[in-house]
Amino acid sequence: MTTFLKERQMSENLIHQCHQIAEHLVGKHDWRLCTAERLATSVLDRIQVMEQTGEKINITQLTLNEYVLRQYAACQPQQAQINMAEHNRAYEELGRYLYNMLFKLRPDWSEPEKEDATQMALVQIYQALQENKVREPGAFWAFAFNKLRGEIKRLERQREMGGQAPISIGPTTDSDETGMLPFINLPDETLPFMEQEIMRQQLCDDIIHQILRTFQLHPRAKQQLMAAFLKYAFDCSNAEIAERLEIPASSIASVIARGRKKFQANETLANLWEQLFELELS
Repeated sequence: MTTFLKERQMSENLIHQCHQIAEHLVGKHDWRLCTAERLATSVLDRIQVMEQTGEKINITQLTLNEYVLRQYAACQPQQAQINMAEHNRAYEELGRYLYNMLFKLRPDWSEPEKEDATQMALVQIYQALQENKVREPGAFWAFAFNKLRGEIKRLERQREMGGQAPISIGPTTDSDETGMLPFINLPDETLPFMEQEIMRQQLCDDIIHQILRTFQLHPRAKQQLMAAFLKYAFDCSNAEIAERLEIPASSIASVIARGRKKFQANETLANLWEQLFELELS
């Protein structure tokens, strides 16, 4: 079935929303890996499938996810041999995204510190892609943000030890005689940041997925996990948790502790919680 026929089966309002959101995001963030028209068409194709399965549809989140997948593919090392211009463009956009997040998280940092953290995060991302360490393409931005946080911690430790502000570094390319990564364009304060609420929602969705995965891994510890979940996600008191789960008040503290320990064993979940905490503080 052609895309045209698929679109005819959808409501005109839904089609309009997809194109409107794609045009808004492409224009706002200066995305150039595909046109807004092509991005909206891909989203409509996904919605067509989701409507058949009854999945919940969030057009903005789908549009972001579709572009993340395109950026992930374009950032792959082998893509440099196929389309160098697209490969460099993908890293330029990713670098701008990370720099903007850093500008928001650490506005007091010097320009050399911001450049260094951004470029080193990009180098680590490239190396991770070379080694096939990015397991969830749809969470590529979250993975990249996590690498940036690592560089933030590194530079803050350097500050604590009295180190000087680092000089920006990066691999030299044929088109780059300065040694700087060619895909960093330093933004000013007026450049738009990625929507914080959408990032928060993506992190929350990933957290929920990992919480459910933890429950699946420990089917016999549902009460422990639920007790810890109520305690730390909803700030319920021990008395409230004991009453809700019908657990003796005298043992509720140990039940929560055992559940917390199982959640902490999930490193992906721990990292997501930390990212969300950083985002809420920004």
